[in-house]
Amino acid sequence: MPEPVRGGCVCGRYRYTIHEDAATMAARHCHCQLCRRASGATHLTCLEVPTVSYHVDDNEDAAPLQSYATSKHAKRAFCPTCGSTVTFEYLEKPEFIYISVGTLDHPEHVRPNGHIFVQGGILPLDLNLPQYEQGIDGPRAN
Repeated sequence: MPEPVRGGCVCGRYRYTIHEDAATMAARHCHCQLCRRASGATHLTCLEVPTVSYHVDDNEDAAPLQSYATSKHAKRAFCPTCGSTVTFEYLEKPEFIYISVGTLDHPEHVRPNGHIFVQGGILPLDLNLPQYEQGIDGPRAN
C-alpha cells in the first residue's frame, strides 16, 4: 500500500490525507486567468485526486474550507483563516478533486505531466536567473 500523501493550509487549521500514490496521479500546470488570480502566481499546479481518496483530517482546531464558484463550471475552496487556496472542483467531474500542489507536505514527490489553458501564452520561467538556497541574502544555489 502506498504511503499516504498529506498536506494542509499555511496556518495548519485545515489538514488532509490522500490515500493514493502521488507518483501515479496526474498533475498539471494550469495557466488560465482564474488559476493565476487565485494563486497570485504565473500558474497553479494541481494534482488530480479521486474524490474517494481525499479525506479531511480530524483536528479540534480545524477550520472547514470556504468555497466559492469561480465560474458556472467550477468552484474553489480556501482556508477562511489564512486564505490558502487548497482545492478546485469541476462540477461536471465530481469523481475528482484537484489539490493545489503547493499545499502538499512534500510537493517534490509530484511530477507534473502537462500544461493546460496555454492559449493566452505561458509566462516564462527563466532557470538561468540567479537561484538562492533561501532568501536573496543567502548562498547561491547555482
